[in-house]
Amino acid sequence: MNTKAIKAVVGVVAMLAGAVSVQAAEWETVARVGDEAVYLDLTSLRVVDGGVEGRVLHTYEQARTVGDDAHAHLSREMGYRFDCASGELGYRSFAMWSGELGSGAVVFSGKASADMYAAGADAADLAMLATACSPAKVARAERQSGGMVATAK
Repeated sequence: MNTKAIKAVVGVVAMLAGAVSVQAAEWETVARVGDEAVYLDLTSLRVVDGGVEGRVLHTYEQARTVGDDAHAHLSREMGYRFDCASGELGYRSFAMWSGELGSGAVVFSGKASADMYAAGADAADLAMLATACSPAKVARAERQSGGMVATAK
């Protein structure tokens, strides 16, 4: 599916499901790994404290859970911090949705007071980092944040 098709699908799902969080987004496909598709919201990119922050939507063909069997979800929206200088990826917030593409009910959500870094980046993580830290995305983040600078690796 191309970016325009994704925007249309996400927009329709958002309108039908009342998912306010995805309505004003401009989603770009970042990765497809196994049953997971990952989208970066280009409108959310900002430079904060020298890093790029943005919102990412993960959607799955089969439900995922946290731990053994808690919080079954088909999509997850994450607030990420991309440290382009060090090549690290951290997150500060998350919301897990019962439906695909951020639709349905929120089954679990939370925020961290500091960046949480997961050990062992997977292929989707590396694709998100490469996309968010690309010169074009860093330039967009700088424009959307008022001209602050992020250092790309």
